[in-house]
Amino acid sequence: MVHVPHKGSAPCVTAMLGGHIDSGFINAPDVMEQVRGGKLKAIAVTTAQRIIELPNVPTIAESGYPGFEVVSWMGIAAPAKTPPAVVEKLGKVYKEIMDDPEVPNKMKSMGFIPTYMAPDKFGGWIKREFEKFSVLAREANIKME
Repeated sequence: MVHVPHKGSAPCVTAMLGGHIDSGFINAPDVMEQVRGGKLKAIAVTTAQRIIELPNVPTIAESGYPGFEVVSWMGIAAPAKTPPAVVEKLGKVYKEIMDDPEVPNKMKSMGFIPTYMAPDKFGGWIKREFEKFSVLAREANIKME
């Protein structure tokens, strides 16, 4: 494979649809409609479990690479000096939003795996992800350009 960098999902999807590249690693929500419409074929997902909207698409771990998991994520962040009471309030409001069945159902239909994490748990998860990929970058001698 030849690595062809793109400035985001949209140019990568356009390049695939135009036949300029053969494949790409793209977030499921960014290609869900093209996959549903048969314009693109999902080969595997990088998450630990299959995506509900793509039940016949295996994970990369299921495809012969046990332990493989790479997720893109979205979350709510605030400046480091935000008062704990404000962070707690934001966490509660976000939890209420995620407890509304319409929200996770819509997210699932778009290819997301909706998950709520309390602020302290989310902060710890981000730290572990950073450490995991820092080790990987060092081992693979990947340098920022």
